[in-house]
Amino acid sequence: MEKSKIDLFFAGHAERFPENKLLILRDRMEKYPDDRFYTLQTAKAHDPLIMLLISMGCGLFGVDRFLLGQIGLGFLKLITLGGFGIWYIIDWFVIMEATRNENFERIMDRL
Repeated sequence: MEKSKIDLFFAGHAERFPENKLLILRDRMEKYPDDRFYTLQTAKAHDPLIMLLISMGCGLFGVDRFLLGQIGLGFLKLITLGGFGIWYIIDWFVIMEATRNENFERIMDRL
């Protein structure tokens, strides 16, 4: 893929991926065909800040984990009301990094 397209992608999406894995992502993107750039640009990647707000508002019911595609954890969080409130509070500190890691895994599956 062209360097300009890769730079364009990172300009709009870099904060949605783990900082320590951006070089891995860039290397994989360089081998990706130019004609498939649009599919990469439209890949579903959650905003970590929005996920934090969702976690603070609805995390007690596991909505944050369901949105990340972690159905089992979301269901467990739902039936225990956020791990009796403890897991709910812990997620405020870890959900942003979990979102970035999930975004990285999703994009790597497309590449």
